[in-house]
Amino acid sequence: MNSDPLRMSFKLSFHDEPVSSELEQILTDTEAPYFKRIRSASWLELKFLFQLAAPAVIVYLLNNVVSMSTQIFCGHLGNLELAAVSLGNTGIQVFAYGLMGIWSGMLGGTLLQTIILLWVTLRTDWNKEVESAKNRLSAWDDKKQPLLLE
Repeated sequence: MNSDPLRMSFKLSFHDEPVSSELEQILTDTEAPYFKRIRSASWLELKFLFQLAAPAVIVYLLNNVVSMSTQIFCGHLGNLELAAVSLGNTGIQVFAYGLMGIWSGMLGGTLLQTIILLWVTLRTDWNKEVESAKNRLSAWDDKKQPLLLE
């Protein structure tokens, strides 16, 4: 058995099978029509993605089943308890998804983008930019019109 670390990194962690080059063979086969190659490659990628995403989908579905079974058990206690558990489960799930980074990632990205745009805007010498644009426009056209109305 070869113990080369680079070769070992090309093995799948749960099967110990080498990663196949089937996708590369499909895409580089110029004998087959273009759309057939794309269809075959897409099908192969979907198969790989299903293997990777199936556990996450199962966990998501089981999470919904647990929430539903909690509501059913609390429904036997009374109407008020059922309403409270329903609202509580919904609120906790929304809050938990927010903690997972959906909202924090979006807000962080927006904040970072705003800071960068403010920094670039405040650093820019706008008079120099207008002169540069004026010089570029004068090279294109013989008509001399003012860029900014005074």
